[in-house]
Amino acid sequence: MKDDVAEMRYAAVRAKLSEHCYHQHFDAESVLLVETMIDDLIASAAGFKEMEQKEKERTQELQLLISELGVLRLENPRLQAENNGLHLQIIEAVEASETWEASMLSSLQSLEEEMESTKLQLQREVRHNCQSERRLQQAQLLALDAAGLADAEEPCEAPRRAALMPRDDEPQELALSEALGRCQARLVQLEAQAAAARRRGEDMESQAADLCDQLFKPCPQLRQRALQAGRTQSLERSRADVQEMSQQHAELESRLAAVEGWQKALEHRNTELKSEAKALLVSVDEESAKTTEVLENSRAQADIQKRLHTEMQERSESLQQMCRRIEGSTKILNARLAQISREEVLKTTEQSRQVKELLDKLVLLQEGHQQSPLTSQLKQIEERLHRAEDESSALSTSRSALQEEVQSAMLEAETQARQLTKQTQALEGDIRNDADIQSRWHGADTHLQWLNASLSGITDEQKKLATYLQEQQTFLQQESMQRVQLHAEVQRLHAVVRSLDGTREEWLADLGKAVDSLRQSHASLTATLQQEEFAQATSDKLRQEAFQVQRSIQVASTQRDELSAEVQEWGQELHSDLLRRDEARSMAARLVEELRELQLSGTWTPERAPDPPDAESLDQCHQEVWQLEERLARVETRTASVISKATLSEAANLQQLGFEGSCALEKVCEGELASAEAMSEAVSSKCWQLQADIQEMLASASIEESAHDQLESEFARCQHGLSEMEMSEHHAAAGWGDEQRAAASELDLLRKAAAILDEERDITQRLADDRAQEVDDLQNAIRDHQQSLQEAQQALDDLRSSADGQQHHLDQQRLMKTDRQEHLEALRHQSQALRVDVRERSTEVSHVLEDLQHMVKENQDLHEESRKLALSVTARTAEARKKFEQQEESAEQLHALELERVDVARLREQICLQTRQQEVAISRLSNHKETARRAAGELVAQLQRIQGAQESWHSREEEYQVDISLMQEQIADIAQRVAMSEESQQKALEEDARLQGDVAAAAKAAEGADQSEAAQAQAVASLRLRRHQIEVALQQTMAEVASQQRLAEQDWSQVSRLESLLESGQIKLNKSTAELEALQKYHRSSPLAVGSDAAASPSSLSLKQQENERYAKANATSLPALRFEVTSMHWGAALCRWGSLMRRGSACMQRSPACARS
Repeated sequence: MKDDVAEMRYAAVRAKLSEHCYHQHFDAESVLLVETMIDDLIASAAGFKEMEQKEKERTQELQLLISELGVLRLENPRLQAENNGLHLQIIEAVEASETWEASMLSSLQSLEEEMESTKLQLQREVRHNCQSERRLQQAQLLALDAAGLADAEEPCEAPRRAALMPRDDEPQELALSEALGRCQARLVQLEAQAAAARRRGEDMESQAADLCDQLFKPCPQLRQRALQAGRTQSLERSRADVQEMSQQHAELESRLAAVEGWQKALEHRNTELKSEAKALLVSVDEESAKTTEVLENSRAQADIQKRLHTEMQERSESLQQMCRRIEGSTKILNARLAQISREEVLKTTEQSRQVKELLDKLVLLQEGHQQSPLTSQLKQIEERLHRAEDESSALSTSRSALQEEVQSAMLEAETQARQLTKQTQALEGDIRNDADIQSRWHGADTHLQWLNASLSGITDEQKKLATYLQEQQTFLQQESMQRVQLHAEVQRLHAVVRSLDGTREEWLADLGKAVDSLRQSHASLTATLQQEEFAQATSDKLRQEAFQVQRSIQVASTQRDELSAEVQEWGQELHSDLLRRDEARSMAARLVEELRELQLSGTWTPERAPDPPDAESLDQCHQEVWQLEERLARVETRTASVISKATLSEAANLQQLGFEGSCALEKVCEGELASAEAMSEAVSSKCWQLQADIQEMLASASIEESAHDQLESEFARCQHGLSEMEMSEHHAAAGWGDEQRAAASELDLLRKAAAILDEERDITQRLADDRAQEVDDLQNAIRDHQQSLQEAQQALDDLRSSADGQQHHLDQQRLMKTDRQEHLEALRHQSQALRVDVRERSTEVSHVLEDLQHMVKENQDLHEESRKLALSVTARTAEARKKFEQQEESAEQLHALELERVDVARLREQICLQTRQQEVAISRLSNHKETARRAAGELVAQLQRIQGAQESWHSREEEYQVDISLMQEQIADIAQRVAMSEESQQKALEEDARLQGDVAAAAKAAEGADQSEAAQAQAVASLRLRRHQIEVALQQTMAEVASQQRLAEQDWSQVSRLESLLESGQIKLNKSTAELEALQKYHRSSPLAVGSDAAASPSSLSLKQQENERYAKANATSLPALRFEVTSMHWGAALCRWGSLMRRGSACMQRSPACARS
């Protein structure tokens, strides 16, 4: 059956090859390989044709998009202006956040300073507590010394003295209270002194006023002299004012000439006002939308902050409860410390009493019985004394440790309280920030209302100017269209010439790149061959390391067996030692009971002294105890050696695990070599398996380390138990009187500890047995693994010869597939992006056309308004000339009035009138100031707008630079794609070289390659054209940026000029107002203005009427003149902006037909 199936496959493959004109012979074994190659070739040919079609379609789409680029550039400025507005808002938000951060940092610094101050206070308190503790310790030592030396004193006098000792805290508190009282008294005294000083100052002022009154009352001549001096000064001032009026007359004539020049600037200003009005409307809409969004965001943030505030309150309450608990615990600890100190004092007194009793007994024993056993008893008693001293020192250390714990608890409580204060301060800062934000929003609302009010006035002015500008705009449009057509044709011709030159240069560069790519491919082939050789060498090294690891594992297993045998022997010895220790303890207990019975019966005499055998038995007991101690020391040394050997066994286990990991890696290598078709996937699986093995090794190492730590802890416990046993044995051997009971309790504890040690020993033995079994299992597994490795090596040698060729061929095919897939994905992304760009540009074109239609209508309206303004300007100039003539006549009349102003006595009667006139003049000045402030505000707004425009230009420059960088990256991507296509061509040629025998198939593949080269050449040419067009667009954008910078500089120069003009106008206005006020005062103070009707002549009355009329006209014309100056400045700036916009529009119109034709 198998042979029939193979023959069927062979026949089918042979038929396919005959269809493709391939008649070369091949074996039946290579049928599968030939089928896969044929399928790959067919699929690659079909994919290549599809790619060619797609590339053609994309080139057409790119050409269409390039033709529409010019139209889309017109809308870029509007979008950039919107982006600039958003950037400004972002900058403002960032500045607000920075201010908030600065305030927070300042608050944090203040908190840190408070923390440092509190730390210093705590350190002082700690030092004070340490000093008090030292004093208590010294008192205790004195009490002990007194209890040990003075026989007549009672044992309870020391604690009484310690209790009666004064504390250091009480005098400090008294001193603080006294200092506070002194400070308060000092403050009261200072307040009384300040009140007395104020009273003295008031008295001195009243005395000075009385003296002035007394000086001026008796001598009215002084007053008359003062009045005459004031009159002379007023006359001099009036003369100076007349001179200034003559100067102002000359300045007004010069201003008339300037007004005629400003009329021309009004036309330019009309256009700019219109554009500014549109921008204001758009900005108002955007700001209203943004304000609504920001209000919603602020409300959401306020809700979030309220929630956070509630959460923080809850946390603060919980922390306060914790603080209260901590305070309660600290109080409890303080009470316990007091109790412990009292208990320690009682214990010391009892010990001192016991020591005295023992000393008395010793004295009695020495006097009655001077024998050898008493010397040993004395030694034991001395040892007991030393132990009691050691216990007292330990109790003092424990007390100091408890006090340190209490202090640490207090510090923790204080830190938690500080954290609570910090959190509350942070909440308060957040609340303040919310209030600031709300105030800012109210200010923004008021600003919006002001903008809406200003828009209404601007719209009225726009309607007037639209009529005048329509006529001029039609004429300008015709001329601009003709110029645009001429410039478009010239640019198109230049672009064609440059594109031809660029294509030639790019073809030469592409040929050089192709040669370089071929050299790189040869270098990559050599590198792959070197990598294969290196992989073979590494496999050999791994095998050698595996053999070495096997040997080390065998050695470790032998060592582990020896260790297990030694551990068992040591366990038996420990068991025998423990039995002997129990026997010695039982003997010691019996002896102690016999001694106790003898003491109770009171029959202790030298005649009933212990027999020599009993003394010998005691000596034997002591010797056995010493022997037990020596054995325990030996056991400790052996356990240390066991631990060292256990570490060696752990190292062996680690090596064994490493060997297992290496074996697993070899198995993975075998599987990879068996699956030659999935070589790349096997490499990734190797990496994952290696990581898993490493993690397992780490886990096993951590487990062994934990076991090692457990053993060390058990060993430490054993040592502690042994030390306790030794102490209990010493106590049992030297116990007398009341301490025998303690010795019995200690014996019980030692028995329990011995039982625990036995259990731990059994557990360690079980663990050792388990590990020995594990070692045996591992040895068996290693032997099996060695056999499997030998079999795998034979299989590897057989598979390497057949896998190398297949692997190389599969790698090449996979590279081809990945390259083609990447190219297809890139083309798909480009097509989607181009479609989106086409849609956006079509919408932008429609918007631009609508804007142009609106601009034509608005220009007509502006033309009519400008014509009306010109008529009004001519009428106003005639009126101004008449006013100047009237002012000359008034100057002559003023000269006549100066001669008549001799009678100064009537000035007293006109004081009331002058005060009223001054009020009127003040009101007028306030009006003038308001108008001047408005003009200044408008100029400031213009400056801010110009600054915003400059910032927008800077941002546009940055965006253009970013666009240039993006285009450069696109060009680099295109070059990379060309290089990839050339590499794919080269790989196709290599495949054709390998299949030289297949003549017909090779010829068809060559034809397909030629077709693909032609298509790719077309694609390369289209891409080069696109790159050239992008470079041309970049040059144009750079030129636009330079022109816009120049326009911005011109605007700044105009603004500076306007500022200087405004300053000069304000100075002149102030002078004119002062002169007018002075003239009015003098005119009303003259004898013609005030007096009887008989004295007033008809000529003087006519002069007076003329003068009043001229003043009224001057006052009426001063405000319109200032407004006229301000409006003229605005119109001049607007006309300049309109000229710049027309230039930009003409440039854009010139570019658009050139782009369309290209």
